[in-house]
Amino acid sequence: PENILVVDEEPRLYDFGLTRLLTTGTDSIAAQEVIDVESISYNSPEQIRGLPLTEQSDVYALGVILYEMLLGRRPYGRPGDDVMQMGRAICEQLPAKIENVNEDLNYIVLKALEKNPAGRYKNIAEFAQDVDDYLAGRAVAPRQEALA
Repeated sequence: PENILVVDEEPRLYDFGLTRLLTTGTDSIAAQEVIDVESISYNSPEQIRGLPLTEQSDVYALGVILYEMLLGRRPYGRPGDDVMQMGRAICEQLPAKIENVNEDLNYIVLKALEKNPAGRYKNIAEFAQDVDDYLAGRAVAPRQEALA
């Protein structure tokens, strides 16, 4: 969230990918030692595992921020968790569905928080399109479970 600045009522992203620079050439454990618990809360599972990062890693971080905006807390971990506990929670726990929130909005948030990048939005534009559609009252992209 510290990388989102509001300028003239317009949100702007700054320094997205900074963690990528910090973790280049290191294994996942070393990377976690450089990052505090607050920062790691926004890391994707692939980032914690030291795997290659893509735009989908940024989609994940934005999903965490959206979840936090809607629920008032992050989707994983407990107060007092250390970096390793938080990393494990991000990689292993499923985020709870947000109560009292429209199904379409829950779909958007949970798709952005998908553990497997292949199940996440492919890019920020696709994520933004569903958010825009939701805000405009239009149908959100078809859900896989609905297609089945």
